[in-house]
Amino acid sequence: MLWGKFVIHCSSFIIVIVLSLFRTNQALANIFVLIYLMVLRLSTFIHPKIDIPKGQGIMSVWVYDWITPNSIGAQIVALLLVFIQAVLVNQLVGRYRLTGEGTLLPGVFYCLVASFTPEFLSLSPLLMGNTFLIIAVYNLFAVYKNVRCADTIFDIGLWIGVASLFQFSFSILVIWAIVGLAILRSISLKEIMMVILGFLVPNFLMGVYLYYNNSLPSFFQNHIAENIGFLHMLDKSLPLDYIKIGIIGVLILITVLTSGRFFSKRNMAAQKYISILFWLMFFAATTLLVQSNFHMGHLVIFAIPLGILLALTFINIPPAIAEALHTLLFVSALLFQFEYMLV
Repeated sequence: MLWGKFVIHCSSFIIVIVLSLFRTNQALANIFVLIYLMVLRLSTFIHPKIDIPKGQGIMSVWVYDWITPNSIGAQIVALLLVFIQAVLVNQLVGRYRLTGEGTLLPGVFYCLVASFTPEFLSLSPLLMGNTFLIIAVYNLFAVYKNVRCADTIFDIGLWIGVASLFQFSFSILVIWAIVGLAILRSISLKEIMMVILGFLVPNFLMGVYLYYNNSLPSFFQNHIAENIGFLHMLDKSLPLDYIKIGIIGVLILITVLTSGRFFSKRNMAAQKYISILFWLMFFAATTLLVQSNFHMGHLVIFAIPLGILLALTFINIPPAIAEALHTLLFVSALLFQFEYMLV
């Protein structure tokens, strides 16, 4: 109990000090992002939570054949993966000038959301799929005012298809990609087909490989059929789970209520990109409706849009309120992860 309180108090003090570094875009500050992430995920090394992810896609199964999902090695891989994703998020935001200034805050808030509850800390299929979803977002943004971008449009569907091989519920984001294209340009039927074909290619190639290995029936049964369900939640939900869901819901509501500040201070391109992130958050919610065995860990799919939008909120509200909000969220994350010591 004392150890848990010590970690929480010391960590919150350190974070307040180094938070100003995250407002810059200095390469050295990435070291502090990694330290920040290590503090957020410290509980996995002190008291690993045995949580075998549900809804495993075919690629996730192969990864788990290589590394046990609840092992220390998997926790290290998950930590490094989230750090790489945070770097990609910062590059995405910087490349398309969503914040209007150089900052590492989007990656920091991505780390915070992707590590907010113990259920997010495992090397889950959704966490692995998020890597390819970030690349899909990058390709989607790249088509704005780009005349010759047929390959880029195809790649949007391709990367969503790769993500769906880790977690089948990513498949529904093909609709988000089409909506995003419609926001950025006058979309044609040809471009819609490009996205759909791009999505089908990884699944087709996987099907061909499994066919030659006499495993195609298991692909349809284990990868697709068992992962589809309407409002199918696990029966092991605890009262604390509803608190966590409520907090994430409040964070989403905050970004929606403060969205007016985002649009009023951005150019047309940035406004379109931010709209696409809100649509991504909406379609991320729809994946929860069609995913079988839905549990808390599935909420990590919100990490990309919610992390970026929270960073925009942080930048556009008074500094004192912003730092108080961040500290509250950071301490809450540690309380959730060290609850076994505090109770």
